[in-house]
Amino acid sequence: RITDGLAAARASLAFDERVLAHGPQSLPLRQDLASVHGRIGMFLMKLGDHDAALPHFQQGYDLAVTLLEADPANVTFQRRLSNGHSHFAHLYARQDDHVAAWRHQQAALALRQRLVDQNPTDRQASTDLMVSELETGDVLARRGDFAAAIDMYRRAIARGESLVAADARYVYYRLTLASSLTRLARALTSLGRAEDARPLVARASDLVQSASSADPADGRLRLGLA
Repeated sequence: RITDGLAAARASLAFDERVLAHGPQSLPLRQDLASVHGRIGMFLMKLGDHDAALPHFQQGYDLAVTLLEADPANVTFQRRLSNGHSHFAHLYARQDDHVAAWRHQQAALALRQRLVDQNPTDRQASTDLMVSELETGDVLARRGDFAAAIDMYRRAIARGESLVAADARYVYYRLTLASSLTRLARALTSLGRAEDARPLVARASDLVQSASSADPADGRLRLGLA
C-alpha cells in the first residue's frame, strides 16, 4: 500500500512540475506541489529511506515559506508550513536527532496553536493542534518528564472531547481521543497511579468498540489503543 501511494504521489509530482514548466506559477499549484513533496517524503520515511525523504521535505518546506511570503494571512499556507515542520520532526526523531526534532515539533505546535486562536471553530486546525499536543507529550514521556507529558495529553484530550461532541460520527475523532486517553493512562501508570489510569483505558476501549461497530474493517482502529 505504501509503495502504491508513493507511485501515485510521484505521478502527481511529475504532472505538477510539467504544468509549472509551461504555465504561470499560480499559488494554488505551488501549494499542491508542496503537499505532494510532503506526501512523497512521508512514504519514503515509512519505507526507511530517510536520505531520500529529506530533500522532499525540504522542498515542501521551502515552498511553504515562499507561499506565506506571498500571502502571510492565508490559513492554508500557514497549515502547510506547520506540516513542513511536523515532517522534519518525524524524520529527525527517527534519526535520533532529538534536538532538531524538538525544535521543529515546537514550531509546528506554535503555528497550530495560532491557527486555533485565530479561529476556534476550525475543526481541521483543532485536529492538527491535538496531534501536535500528543506528539509533544510523547517526547516529554520518553524524556521521563511525565508531569509535563500528562499536562500535554490532558490538553489533547480536552480538544478531542470537543471534536467528538461536534461530530460523534467521525471515526478519526473518536480514535484519536482514545489514543490520547491511552497515552495519558500510560504516563499515569509510570508514576505509579494505575488506579487513575484504569477508567481512562476503559473509556478508550469503549471509543474503539463504538468505532469498530460502525466499520469493523477500518484499518485505523489500531490507532485508538496505540
